[in-house]
Amino acid sequence: MTNVESPAPRGTVLIADDERTLRMLMKRAVERDGYDSIDVSNGQDCLDRCQFQLPDLILLDAMMPKMGGFECCQRLKQQFADNCPPILIITTLQDSDSIERAFEMGAEDFITKPIHWGVLRQRIRRLIEAHRATQALQRSLAREHQLSQKLSLQVLEERRLASQLELTNRQLESANSRLEALANLDGLTQIANRRAFDERLRDQWQRSLRDKTCLSLLIADIDCFKPFNDTYGHQAGDDCLRRVARVLSETICRPEDLVARYGGEEFVAILPETASSGAMAVAQRSLESVRRLRIPHETSQCSDRVTLSIGVASVVPDSQLTGEALLKCADRALYLAKTQGRDRLHVASETCLDRQLHDNPN
Repeated sequence: MTNVESPAPRGTVLIADDERTLRMLMKRAVERDGYDSIDVSNGQDCLDRCQFQLPDLILLDAMMPKMGGFECCQRLKQQFADNCPPILIITTLQDSDSIERAFEMGAEDFITKPIHWGVLRQRIRRLIEAHRATQALQRSLAREHQLSQKLSLQVLEERRLASQLELTNRQLESANSRLEALANLDGLTQIANRRAFDERLRDQWQRSLRDKTCLSLLIADIDCFKPFNDTYGHQAGDDCLRRVARVLSETICRPEDLVARYGGEEFVAILPETASSGAMAVAQRSLESVRRLRIPHETSQCSDRVTLSIGVASVVPDSQLTGEALLKCADRALYLAKTQGRDRLHVASETCLDRQLHDNPN
């Protein structure tokens, strides 16, 4: 009888997370891609395990008992230095301070909960491939340096190595481009996510400031969405979010516009070179487009179908204001639209930005 050997594993991934269910899901995901996995429940056990065997990649939850992911990451980098495998921090914290802290501790990348499994698998593969490529190049550089010394062919060998490095860099750039596209998409609705919105708002604010053109923001919220989920179930809720996202993208469709899911049932839109009157017209069309979907909502407080409330804010940027201030005004306008009965739009007043400037002087 012939023994058929299983394919050799692609590498080993060490998973450190105190949530057993999530740990098992991550374990299943990495093993499905052909990796071996080791799982522990805290940062100290992760450090202890690495004394005996260094994996090809470490997944660290930011918040764990005994030792959290940030401290564990820092100690791993200090102890193993260049031999330390790439570290991917997993966190529920989405603020910029937590992201900056992950990178300050030495992490190569991060991902937030709830986990987008496609993004996680792509990041694991990219980080392992990049780490192996770097190690291979380092080994190759060492070998080629010895050979060049012996054969006095240093110039020729350096050119060959440069060609190898250029090829690897091109491959990494291509992988990074594919990953960047995934990282900027909302997994449920397949439109831009909050990260993409924040980056575009910063860039567009600077362009509008330079060109002295009006910039408008919309914040839209599905009315009474929690009762909708409670009545029809989360699967119907997810389908509702997808349909609303699609119709907003079809309504707000200029090449320079951006529609994104901001979180939960909230959507945002950036409208460059658009004054308040134009933004109001876009918001009104969006309200009508969602009404025309005729998604039943018998527990809504304002209609028998799914509706939106929208806040609108517009400004010609100047050096004393920020995009965050404009976003706060749009959010305030959304709040007023809801208090006035929902299923409507409200435009931020000029005093809103004045108040933001007064509360947040440069």
